[in-house]
Amino acid sequence: MKNLLIIVLLLGVGYGIYSYTNNADANSTSNRISSPNKKSSSNSQSNSIDSSGGETLNAKNNGFDNPYEDIKPAPQLYKTVNEALDAVLVGAKDYDDLVLEQFVDIGNKCSWCSEFFSDITERMLSKDSSDDERSYFAEVLAISGSVDNIAVLTDAIKNSTNEDDTDLYAEALELSMGKDDVVNYLEEYIKSDNELLAESSVAAITNHGSRKAIDVLYKHTVESGDEDGFYSLGIGLGEIIPDKDSLPYLVELANKKDKFSHLAVKAILNSGEPGLKTVLDMVSRSKAGELPEGFLEDAIDHVAYEDTTEGLLKEKLKNTTNDTEKEFIEDILEDMALEDEDDEDLSYDDDDEN
Repeated sequence: MKNLLIIVLLLGVGYGIYSYTNNADANSTSNRISSPNKKSSSNSQSNSIDSSGGETLNAKNNGFDNPYEDIKPAPQLYKTVNEALDAVLVGAKDYDDLVLEQFVDIGNKCSWCSEFFSDITERMLSKDSSDDERSYFAEVLAISGSVDNIAVLTDAIKNSTNEDDTDLYAEALELSMGKDDVVNYLEEYIKSDNELLAESSVAAITNHGSRKAIDVLYKHTVESGDEDGFYSLGIGLGEIIPDKDSLPYLVELANKKDKFSHLAVKAILNSGEPGLKTVLDMVSRSKAGELPEGFLEDAIDHVAYEDTTEGLLKEKLKNTTNDTEKEFIEDILEDMALEDEDDEDLSYDDDDEN
């Protein structure tokens, strides 16, 4: 997970960041449900890789304008179903991310939506469409925020007899967006005997940073008794980017100091520097031997390196009397130094090539 933390999904990532921006005045990186990229600030940048493999920027960063910043939702752009269909058909040819962004969380909030999504469903299921087109259409359904559209994907996974088709539908399902009604719907599938459907549903819920999503993943992890909680797959509680309002609940889970607490710690850190401060305070208040084994395991991979991070850590290091906190801070600072060295080496290599 170091350096590049499972960045696979385009919009699952983008939406997680979008949600946190609106709720916490901050952006966070995510991937196919991932935690923050260590050399980037979770409060300033988000990198994602779309389904066709191209990297995009979902936030203003490094002097580039955010290409998604001024995108209007499809119901404002298109007056008829034919206009919307034409836009998507053109977008599908090049897997155009900007067009996809227009259909994020629109539900059925337009006069042409029902007919539009019905047509998109037919095209997704049709063998007359290319695989890339079908994947694009499936993604339109997944990101729409409509439970009915997401149900189309779960049904397709359950009913498909072709492995390639099933994978296509499952990959789209993982991108599902929306509100807690989507989480409620997907919750019933995380215990499915269909392993692909179950894991895709967990991945989809991981896109949501709400308390409801956190609660669903936490309870499922505890009930299964699996302290990994899907973390090794790059999904689950440890990879959630929490909304601001859900942070207190994560702190509550972390403070249980049990074998699942490490997942809540990772999720808290995914919120950026405020999360780092929260975890450091939590550790500093703990008594010797109070924290369970693995409480900070892999936590360093979820620390976003911002401009102020080094100063914060050095100040904490100066004042701490807690050995665990001291060791954690020293490990982060060491990793930051290694990251800087790697960046310098890459810079030299680029200069040599030029």
